[in-house]
Amino acid sequence: MMNSIPGELLRLLVDGGVLMTPLIATGVVGFAMAFRLWRELRRVAANGHPAAAELRAQSAAPARECVTVLTGRRVAWQMHLERQLHFIRIMAGTAPLLGLLGTVAGMLKTFRGLSARHGADTMDLVARGISEALVTTEVGLAFGVIGLVWLFALKEYRDRLQEVFLTFEARLLLNHHEEAPC
Repeated sequence: MMNSIPGELLRLLVDGGVLMTPLIATGVVGFAMAFRLWRELRRVAANGHPAAAELRAQSAAPARECVTVLTGRRVAWQMHLERQLHFIRIMAGTAPLLGLLGTVAGMLKTFRGLSARHGADTMDLVARGISEALVTTEVGLAFGVIGLVWLFALKEYRDRLQEVFLTFEARLLLNHHEEAPC
């Protein structure tokens, strides 16, 4: 008989021991932040340069001022993205370390089980310790690898958008004289 997915996840959470709660929290927060950033990048890609709306309002301003506004907004946007990417990087790097800590805790539980002198209890403690070690290692590595894949994909998306914005700024400056309107 097949167990339900929620039941399997609950069993995984219990088998992983006390470190599964911070490990799951790290993964959920990291993935939520990555998904939020991905949606933001898609929105910016659809709307154009971060200062496009402001530029439309200043259409009579000299091209030099327009480029100054565009560059300022782009740099502020880049700094905002870097902070978010740094946070995702921390979450992706923390998950495997929490998994490793769970591995150590599980091995300690295993050694305690081996040192026990009660037949059936010994095997049960050893099995629980090995299970805790393997589950936390697996979940920590899975969260870390998936987090790094998200991180690299988001950085690639960011880099492509930055190229588009820089090209737009350069064309604006080249196509208009410094004193001509945008």
